Amino acid sequence: MPDNGRRRRARRTCPSPIDRAIGRLSVCRLRFSLPPNYWSYVISKRHPKARVDVLGYSLIDDWLLMDIRVHAPNVVAWVGELSNIEGVHDIRPLVRSFDARTFRVICKTIDSLATVHRLHLILRTPFAFKDGVGVATIAGPEAGIKRFIKMYQQQTQVQIEPVRNTELEDGSLMTPRQSEMIRTAVSAGYFEVPRHVTLSQLASKIGIAKSSLSEGLAIAERKIIKRFQEEIG
Repeated sequence: MPDNGRRRRARRTCPSPIDRAIGRLSVCRLRFSLPPNYWSYVISKRHPKARVDVLGYSLIDDWLLMDIRVHAPNVVAWVGELSNIEGVHDIRPLVRSFDARTFRVICKTIDSLATVHRLHLILRTPFAFKDGVGVATIAGPEAGIKRFIKMYQQQTQVQIEPVRNTELEDGSLMTPRQSEMIRTAVSAGYFEVPRHVTLSQLASKIGIAKSSLSEGLAIAERKIIKRFQEEIG
């Protein structure tokens, strides 16, 4: 009879072709200067106190579709200026945003985002930029992250910030997106008894689908409970 246990151990010790191609995975948080000729740099330098959260993005040929949330005193004036910046094709409010602070920007693509995909990296969302500086977390093959940083450092200033080991090891730490959901839900009174806001209202406030918010909150809550159970033994 074959030793199935030995065969299973052998499969675990022999990396698959995908494992060999990807290599060691890692997570890196970067603080970087925005490209000076790009709209994000121009608008953020004009309004240094405003912050923009990039909720998601998609690359289509030479175009970039970017969903953003604007934190500025006068959002209407901010959007008006952005629409006149070179490289911005269109900007329109997202219907799902009840507060008219969430928009979809259609603009010329940026080389650094194309490089992220070419190196098989994941740029986590949301990420933010303010006053000419962006902060983002990149995950993927360690070799690809090192290559991306080396390439980008030739164009602008990049500062690498530490990421807690728990995020690297077991994924028990919440992602930035899940953390945003929990913080917004708490501040809006979603966890109060009785609740101050419904799930639909909270989804509109964050700017995502109700089903996505429900799933994200459930995952985040499970991680919090797991961490609590570990701490109390």
